[in-house]
Amino acid sequence: MPMRYKNSSVEISLESSLISHRISFMIALVCIAVYALALIFAGIRVYRMVSGQNLLAQQEFADFVTYTTAEGNRGFMNERFQTNITNALGLSKTLQAAIISNDSSEYGFERTQETGIVWNGSKPVFKSVFGFSKTPLFAALAIEDQRNVTVRVIYNFFDYGSLIVILKQTLAIVVIGFCISCITLLLRYLLVKDTVPVSVGGDPPKEDDLFNIDTETEQEPDNDSFLDVFDTEDTDSSQDIDDAIEEPRDTEPAILPLSIPEGGADNTPIGTNISEDEFAGLFPKEEEPTYTAIGLNWEANLLEKLQDELHRSDSFDQDLALLIVEIGNERDETVLSALAAEAIDFFVLRDLIFERGNIGIIVIMQDTDIDAGFIRATEFHAKFMGKYPEFSQDLNLFIGISSRCNREVDADRLIREAGAALGKTSEAAPIVAFRVDPEKYKEFLKKQREE
Repeated sequence: MPMRYKNSSVEISLESSLISHRISFMIALVCIAVYALALIFAGIRVYRMVSGQNLLAQQEFADFVTYTTAEGNRGFMNERFQTNITNALGLSKTLQAAIISNDSSEYGFERTQETGIVWNGSKPVFKSVFGFSKTPLFAALAIEDQRNVTVRVIYNFFDYGSLIVILKQTLAIVVIGFCISCITLLLRYLLVKDTVPVSVGGDPPKEDDLFNIDTETEQEPDNDSFLDVFDTEDTDSSQDIDDAIEEPRDTEPAILPLSIPEGGADNTPIGTNISEDEFAGLFPKEEEPTYTAIGLNWEANLLEKLQDELHRSDSFDQDLALLIVEIGNERDETVLSALAAEAIDFFVLRDLIFERGNIGIIVIMQDTDIDAGFIRATEFHAKFMGKYPEFSQDLNLFIGISSRCNREVDADRLIREAGAALGKTSEAAPIVAFRVDPEKYKEFLKKQREE
């Protein structure tokens, strides 16, 4: 029997929804502009502050050279000279430390003790501190009875007081943008509430009338309703349907008719004649374990995974290295399990580590060139041999390495290259890398295509 809505229609406020989206989009643009303005504002202020500090440092250094020259002529490196030079640094706004030298020795002076100079024996050396100039200011001093007197000074190009003010002002702008975002969300919430479907025309429908059966001829649906998406038909037995509506709601639900195949219309329970194989096919089989007994990927999955990683590396213009690690002497399960556990701990990404029969493992290293792969292999070799000293006397661990090296190479060839490198290993050289010349490789591919 056809079902349809009775005495209900729905209205969706598309205009309010469009207004909501437009307001959200406009205010989102405003927020982006506010954040960009805050960053630009902060960058310009910091740049001006650094430029001002550099100019001030140049002026203060010129005054410092004049003052140092005058004090040096009164008495070079006496107690009065050293005290006045230290005080001069303390009175400046940018100068942090100075090193004055002559033919025989060097003398260090600091604005604050142990902030700008470290001592290498008796020789002063400027500290490398963030905010201090990397290149010191330099000048020669004309002091009587002294030869080759020079002064070097480092200065602070950051005015931390001004920097804090800049950061506070930038934070205020960001907070304004955040408040605008919150207001946007609130307005959007209030406007979207009006787009919820509402009932129009007549009294609200009762629960029993939400899904009712039309016993009369089909009526023309209203323009604002969703009735036009339902197919309706007239009913001949209207009296029976009215009787069905008046039945209590707790009656037993109707039994849906089932299509019974030929020969199965007797009282035999459904499924009696299904064989065990057919019955087992109704349920999915348990998937094979993702990892092997020692916790690594199956070697059968290596080729497909390596090909995928090569495509990914080529897309992101990255290199890729392949390591084949082989156990030389002892190849029992204990050694292989220890090797697998150490590989998982060292290389981290278990999905890129594969079992290689019962003789070793294979590792795919993302974004790694041949040199970095060799270094990682050396670290892994040393770590394993040092962590398991019980194996180190009777065990040799050999590693062959190859890499994509900016080539369009397939997985099978990369595996064969790493295997060739592994074949060159020995007890004297347990780690060998297969280094490829990309230009020669291109020539090799060109010749193959011509043939």
